[in-house]
Amino acid sequence: GRLFSSRLTYDKGGLLLHMLRWKLGDADFFLALRNYLNDPQLEFGYVTNADLIGHLEAVSGLDLTEFFNDWFYGEGYPTYTVLVSGTQPNYAVNIKQVTSHSSVDFFEMPLEIEINADTSYVFENTVNDQWISFTYDGPINYIKVDPNKWILMGKASFILGNEEVEMAKITPLLFPQPANENVTITNVSSGIDEGLINVFDISGSKVSLFVNRRGNDISLDVSKLSSGIYFVSHPEWKQPLRLIKH
Repeated sequence: GRLFSSRLTYDKGGLLLHMLRWKLGDADFFLALRNYLNDPQLEFGYVTNADLIGHLEAVSGLDLTEFFNDWFYGEGYPTYTVLVSGTQPNYAVNIKQVTSHSSVDFFEMPLEIEINADTSYVFENTVNDQWISFTYDGPINYIKVDPNKWILMGKASFILGNEEVEMAKITPLLFPQPANENVTITNVSSGIDEGLINVFDISGSKVSLFVNRRGNDISLDVSKLSSGIYFVSHPEWKQPLRLIKH
């Protein structure tokens, strides 16, 4: 059953190769595969994962240990929340992710973001809650995360900030969207009282949720909520945060 698993062997295996092509680039990826297939020490014999990885690393010069630990030996996938904020031409992007399985706490991957459907940037996302500065000669009205579908991921959320970058960094953000089990509110000041957080449904009725504080992050258990749109408010926030429950 595991050997012929569609989800883990065929679908995931094909997507893993697709992501390796993205990470290495076409030239290195296809050269490494040709070298692997034509290796006289491997032809007509048995191979292991290390044989393929060795050829990929030799050509690209990359250490792929983390990639295979996450995507091959680990389980699940990331769901991204991306914030772009700033003023022309100086902007910054903030990249957060949550993982769908506890075996992986963070997926390191280059992430492509399309700006205004005319320019693309590739950001090396190496840590969670990462800020990266970039320049763009014009106002930003639209962004798309992973426009060419290189990465196995959940549905990404994006936010366009309309304030200065430094202000955006202290604006609370809620992710993932839409949510199933839990949501995280991050960029919360350390002195905020989480007991004053209120959640309302679309009709304005207050609903009760379990709230858990973890440093500057606040977790809400939304598993028992019905599907729909909700609003999360606090007296110190300028406006409520919008929550979409799957």
